[in-house]
Amino acid sequence: MKKAWEIRLLLSWLLVITLAAPLTAGLPHRMVHNYFDIVKMLKQRARQRTITPFIQAFFPPHDRVQELVCGLIQEETERIEVEAFQLTNRAIAESLLEAHYRGVDIRLIVDVGALGRFSKVLQLYNAGIPVFVYPQDGIGGYSLMHNKIMLLYSLSCIITGSMNFTNAGLDKNRENLVVIQHEELFEEYAYQFKALCKNTTPLGQAL
Repeated sequence: MKKAWEIRLLLSWLLVITLAAPLTAGLPHRMVHNYFDIVKMLKQRARQRTITPFIQAFFPPHDRVQELVCGLIQEETERIEVEAFQLTNRAIAESLLEAHYRGVDIRLIVDVGALGRFSKVLQLYNAGIPVFVYPQDGIGGYSLMHNKIMLLYSLSCIITGSMNFTNAGLDKNRENLVVIQHEELFEEYAYQFKALCKNTTPLGQAL
């Protein structure tokens, strides 16, 4: 049986570890995330309509978040709305295509600059996914659609942050990605998507 002082020492170390965890969360030696478990947990929370919000930050390239983003897309069963300044990552594009083929309603708003050589936008458009280009024809001035947002409706889940849906955004640049599950905030993002869509041109008319 442990002595009383040994038990107190053990409890003290546990307290130090607990208090230090938030301070060390962003350091290079932080624990590697199990993205499969996160996706599974978010799916279960959505099914149970859990009231408490979920917010988790990730920091590419240390956090390899491609598995997380694709995993959430694969679990979506209703609708996905995407706002992308750039979309060149093959895995994310293929996950969106697979979701489209199994009946998920997908809509995509992109900046006009996202239609370049390495873009996956035309591939999605040619598969039948509605794509809208910002800015709308006739709007004066210079303005970017600089959002990087993905809304997953059946999961009430928001993916946002600084990270473009590109290979560099996922694997090279210093970025942040935030996953949020919060019904009221989700509704606000969904409203803003619809509002932004009014200032876009369907891709078929922009080509």
